[in-house]
Amino acid sequence: MEKKNNLAPPFNNLALSFNNLALTFNNRALAFNNLALAFNNLALAFNNLALSFNNLALAFNNLALAFNNLALTFNNLAPPFNNLALSFNNLALTFNNLALAFNNLALAFNNLALAFNNLALAFNNLALAFNNLALAFNNLAPAFNNLALAFNNLALAFNNLAPAFNNLALAFNNLAPAFNNLALPFNNLALAFNNLAPAINNLAPATKN
Repeated sequence: MEKKNNLAPPFNNLALSFNNLALTFNNRALAFNNLALAFNNLALAFNNLALSFNNLALAFNNLALAFNNLALTFNNLAPPFNNLALSFNNLALTFNNLALAFNNLALAFNNLALAFNNLALAFNNLALAFNNLALAFNNLAPAFNNLALAFNNLALAFNNLAPAFNNLALAFNNLAPAFNNLALPFNNLALAFNNLAPAINNLAPATKN
């Protein structure tokens, strides 16, 4: 009975180990959920980048239209000089707007370059995260191997415990006929004492005579 009570703490510790392992897997699952969220945010960033390129293409199309309109203006250069002066004024305004557009385009390219730099940094950080994740999995592998070894040792212990119980049962089985054999001499001894009692009783009168 004491041996069975002593088995309880190891099983409690084993249950605690399984609970800690379950908590570890839950934390890993949470980390993978956060990683999935990061990938979703990255996909959204790529969609926004695609939209920016579409808007840039539209700006170039509008710029091409402006140049086509400028060509039309030069074709209409033949009319009166007043219209020509007005056309040059409009042309100056157009070039000013074009300069502003190129300045804005330069700013957009600078911002795009910054975005690509940030994207490169993000990919570098992602690579570092994957490397750390790989290291974690590499560390997890020997832990599982050690756990497997522990279970194998536990199984071996139970296997060794089984023949010990069998040997104990055999010993008790051998002890039973020994007790039975011991009971027979005691029975014979009791019978001898029972026979001795009347003999002593018979001896008492003979002694008196």
